[in-house]
Amino acid sequence: GKTRLEYLSIVYSHPQWVISVLSDALELDGKSDIEALLSSNNETPQINLAALTDSASKKLTALGLKKSPVSPIGFIAAGNPEPLLDADIRVQDQGSQLVALAMLELSDRSGVFLDMCSGPGGKSAVLLSGLSPQAKLVCFEPAPHRAKLVAQAVGDDGRVSIVTKMGQEAEKNSYDAVLLDAPCTGLGSLRRKPESRWRKQPSQLRDLNRIQNELLLAGLDALKSGGVLLYSTCSPVISETNTQIFDALQSRPDCELVDIKPILSRISPTMKLNESRKTIQLWTNIHQTDCMFLAAIRKN
Repeated sequence: GKTRLEYLSIVYSHPQWVISVLSDALELDGKSDIEALLSSNNETPQINLAALTDSASKKLTALGLKKSPVSPIGFIAAGNPEPLLDADIRVQDQGSQLVALAMLELSDRSGVFLDMCSGPGGKSAVLLSGLSPQAKLVCFEPAPHRAKLVAQAVGDDGRVSIVTKMGQEAEKNSYDAVLLDAPCTGLGSLRRKPESRWRKQPSQLRDLNRIQNELLLAGLDALKSGGVLLYSTCSPVISETNTQIFDALQSRPDCELVDIKPILSRISPTMKLNESRKTIQLWTNIHQTDCMFLAAIRKN
């Protein structure tokens, strides 16, 4: 007979190692329904829109679009979204919307913000839509073509500067808030790019884990005293999520984990969150988002 892993791999068309790391992540979060998660990765995802202004939100409501069940700025597009899109209406996963909204909610919306890995700019645009007029947003993006996408995403706004450099080079003690949406395996968004599951290799994980650690420590260095960093990944894999936060806190006694559940509950009151942890793991089959991970760290 086949092992359970082989069976799941054939039935749900996922590589065995991917099923294995997803199972571990579910287990850590006190959940066991791996089949529901794998199945949700094989469903065609709804197209999520983000309305960046009140008028954009009114426009989509007037057109009869359904509001997102989890993001206060989100809508579900039925059919082709192209005709609806403009400067204030974007295609963006509900989970990604929540990451940017959580960053705003964790801060006082003024001061100097750093988006450490900003390409292609979706989260930067949501941040800008909620920042105060006197705030500043610095967007780092090392790849020039992605930096161009950030420029398109944020438009002509005097509060933003886009810098083509790596997050590891952030200036120390310079920012009130840092968003680190870290490069990751992307195993939380397999439903959007079904073929990507076969292109990923376990060996890539080691390199990504090293980069995540470097970026996280650089991000904490970049915070002013009292500042807050939000770490997010589009992956639930333990070595990219909990392990990164645990290791960073071990090496930085001047920093502490912030319980991010009350923050997300303010943004999305109906969302079911695991009460026994301070970090948040979203699940496609439960929350109808990509499997985003969120953790907040404050520098004392």
